[in-house]
Amino acid sequence: IVRPLNLPESILSDYSETALQAVTVDGKIMAMPWFNNTYAMYYNKDLLEKAGITELPQNWSELIEAAYKISALGTTEDGSKIYGYGLPNSGNTIGEGYNIFPHLWGHGGDFLDSQGNVVINSKENVEAFAEIQKLYQDDISPKGATFQEMRRLFGQGVIGFYYDLEGIKDNFALASPLGEEFHNHYSAMVIPGKDTPFGSGYIIDHLLVAFKTDLEEDVLVQFLD
Repeated sequence: IVRPLNLPESILSDYSETALQAVTVDGKIMAMPWFNNTYAMYYNKDLLEKAGITELPQNWSELIEAAYKISALGTTEDGSKIYGYGLPNSGNTIGEGYNIFPHLWGHGGDFLDSQGNVVINSKENVEAFAEIQKLYQDDISPKGATFQEMRRLFGQGVIGFYYDLEGIKDNFALASPLGEEFHNHYSAMVIPGKDTPFGSGYIIDHLLVAFKTDLEEDVLVQFLD
């Protein structure tokens, strides 16, 4: 069970009021903001050009259509399979689940309704899950790939569209035979929505918490500091 944090002002002063409010419950700070990362849709400019895509997708359906066009390129010169889209789906990596959210939003769905009830089986969400399944069945996205494997494939230039954290861009260059030059071969865009090129982008917040079994207050404060 998570315990409230009794932290000195010297630590709290490093954080904005908004950041602290987000982790405060009934007047007690229940976690410390650690770091956050914005998400963006990365795209391989070379693959888009080869597939004849001259304009970026203006909504979610156009994005999926563009992904199919890129997959239709077949293979690279060295015989590597080209994928139009990348969605991690190893089934054993923490965090893969929230990557379905843009799919839900792209179909007008969401994980919760306005009352906070889980609506995973709504008509819109079922359509989104069917689309995801078809992406794997049609080889538009690699099957069974972890985040790390997907990042490597994007860096190797065989994935057209792939959304991920802003902070992992260096991983692409490390995986690419082009090295740092690869940064000139891709760009980023906002994840499209159902009817707009500007969809529901999101930020992943990482928090530090203490459990009630953590009894050494001084050590805990030093660690959080």
